[in-house]
Amino acid sequence: MRKYHLVLIGLFGLGANAQIYTPGNTTQGSTNSQNVGIGTSQTQAKLHVKSRDGLGIVLDVGVAGPQIGGGFAQTTYPFELRYSNSTGLLANGASYPLNEVRLRMHNNGRLDLGSTFQAFPLRSNSRLNVMHGMTLFGSSSNYMFMHNNSIRWYNNGHGHFKISHGNANNSLGRDLFSIDPNGAATFTGNATINDYLAISTSTIVGDYKLFVGGAMLAEEVVVKLQADWPDYVFMPNYPLMPLEDLERFVLKNQRLPNIPSAKTVAKEGQNLGENQKVLVEKIEELTLYLIAINKELEKAKAKIEALENAQQL
Repeated sequence: MRKYHLVLIGLFGLGANAQIYTPGNTTQGSTNSQNVGIGTSQTQAKLHVKSRDGLGIVLDVGVAGPQIGGGFAQTTYPFELRYSNSTGLLANGASYPLNEVRLRMHNNGRLDLGSTFQAFPLRSNSRLNVMHGMTLFGSSSNYMFMHNNSIRWYNNGHGHFKISHGNANNSLGRDLFSIDPNGAATFTGNATINDYLAISTSTIVGDYKLFVGGAMLAEEVVVKLQADWPDYVFMPNYPLMPLEDLERFVLKNQRLPNIPSAKTVAKEGQNLGENQKVLVEKIEELTLYLIAINKELEKAKAKIEALENAQQL
C-alpha cells in the first residue's frame, strides 16, 4: 500500500472496512483531473468522502485513545483552512493573498473567520469572530447583513426588524424592540407612517415615529415646535375672551378652550409640545385677566377713597 494511503488513513481514522478509490498508480492530485474518493468511486472533488451511516470524517488531534471530534487540549489550532495563491491580481489590482488563514478553530472552542485576529482587542469570552461581514438568511429574499458597525435587513420591503423575548416553553413571547422602515398593515390608527421605532409594544396608533409600551425616564427632553410660541397672547389685537364668556364655556364643556378633554387624552394621549404651548397660552391669558382685574380694583379703590374723603368734609 502506498504512503499516500497511509497518510489518509492516519488523518481520518478510517475503519478496516473503508474503501479508498484511486485511479491508476500515479500520485493523486498531480493534475486537476485526478480525485481521491473514500467510500465512493464517483468522486466529485479532489477529496470526496461518502458515508451512509454514522460520521463521515472524524479528526482526532493531540490526544491518544478513542476520541470523536475531540482531543484539542494539546493543540493550539486543532483545525485551520488557508488560502494559498501567489499568482494573478485581485479586482483592485492587489496580489492574491499567499497562505492566508480563512478559518481557524482554537482549542477553547473559538472560531475565527476571515482573519487570525492577532492584533484585535478581542473579548476573552468571544466564541465567534468574523472579519468584514456576515449574512444570516431566512430565504433568498429575507436576510440580515452585518458589516462595519451596521445591521441591514432585506425583506422586499415587508416586515420588521425585531428583538423579541421568548418564554421557557419556546413560545414567541413578546417584542421588545422593533423597527419598520415602510409602515405596516396592522395599524390601529392612521397607516401613513414611513418609518417608526417601537419599544415593548406592538400597538401602533397614529402618525408617530416612536412608540413606547411603558414608562420612559430621561434626564432632559427637548421638544421643538414648528408652530409659533404663544407670545402672540400679549399682542395688542389678541382676542381675549371676556370672563363672562369663559365662565359659560367652562360650565358647558368642563374644560378650558383649546385644552383637550379627558376623553380625548385617554384615547389619543397628549402631545407634549402642543400641550405645553397651550398651557403657556392659558397662563398668559390668566396674566391678562389679572392685569385687567387689578386695574378695576385700583379704580374701585380710588372711588372708595374719594367717597371717604367727601364724608369727612
